[in-house]
Amino acid sequence: MWRKEDLTKQQCSICGENEERQILSCSNCNNVVHPDCAGLPEHVVKVALNYRWNCIECKKCTICEKPDNEDAMMFCDRCDRGYHTFCVGLSTPPNGNWICSSFCSDYNVTATDDSTCNE
Repeated sequence: MWRKEDLTKQQCSICGENEERQILSCSNCNNVVHPDCAGLPEHVVKVALNYRWNCIECKKCTICEKPDNEDAMMFCDRCDRGYHTFCVGLSTPPNGNWICSSFCSDYNVTATDDSTCNE
């Protein structure tokens, strides 16, 4: 559950509401989203608040830093960073949860663990 001091009253770029709720702000375009509007669970938001998070429109591959090949883009279920399947040596996205090796797998965390990944 979010603490009162974690709540902000800003307009969500997805739902358009500006009620006092937890928000994430894109480090690239400064769009603000409610995590639930973006489909992000609380455990992912806790990690995303600790690095320069990007919204779905600005997200690019963490390895090659390119936004193209959206059909090959997948997201870490722990930190929400984007990766092309081919940049991490996969031909297709894996079934189920996937944890990135760049930031999160070193911490031996599960997708719903409350610990943070490397920034």
